[in-house]
Amino acid sequence: MRRQRGIELDRSTILDADLAERDGVLVTSAARSCLDVARRLGVEDGLVATDAALQAGATTPAELSEAVGRLAGIRGVPRARLVVTLADPGAESAPESRLRYVWIVEAGLPRPLANPDVLTLNGSFVARTDLLDPDAGMAGEYDGAVHRELDRHTADNVREEDMEDLGLRVVRVTSVDLWPQRRHLVRRLQTTYARVLTRDRSRDRWLVRPRER
Repeated sequence: MRRQRGIELDRSTILDADLAERDGVLVTSAARSCLDVARRLGVEDGLVATDAALQAGATTPAELSEAVGRLAGIRGVPRARLVVTLADPGAESAPESRLRYVWIVEAGLPRPLANPDVLTLNGSFVARTDLLDPDAGMAGEYDGAVHRELDRHTADNVREEDMEDLGLRVVRVTSVDLWPQRRHLVRRLQTTYARVLTRDRSRDRWLVRPRER
């Protein structure tokens, strides 16, 4: 085959272990497909695809680790390996995955929990937050278009106040932050993280319950 408009050619080796049959058609496995996205389109897009596949149950962390081990000598393998270390089945949307990428890779912050529950000290549920660093007491929330509706926006405000009353610091992010203002978002994350590390932890009044995988 020659390169054609609308068709991207990949001449890398594909082993039998990386193939699957769907409706009589031979295709790459979900794990290999995710890694190929990372190899060709970059770590961020690869992370979005891999998180979604894990969330849907199309592949598993073990399958991803095995698949990336079969990619030795193929172009883009370092990207694929990084995606395997970053992937999280707890992610619930593409923007959440992109925010986690910015948080870890571009801002250089410790890996946060994905969608954990925040509880009061007596175990009462307060919120499920998109990202949370329990050591720093810093949460990240992605606000899509639905969050601009009045009822949802009002509930979000109350929820954020409840979390901050317990000692958590919340960083809210929109699509504008993820694209045209990404550099500013990186600075915001780094600045907020530096500030929360100096907080008086004896005043924390919250518990965290990681999402079950």
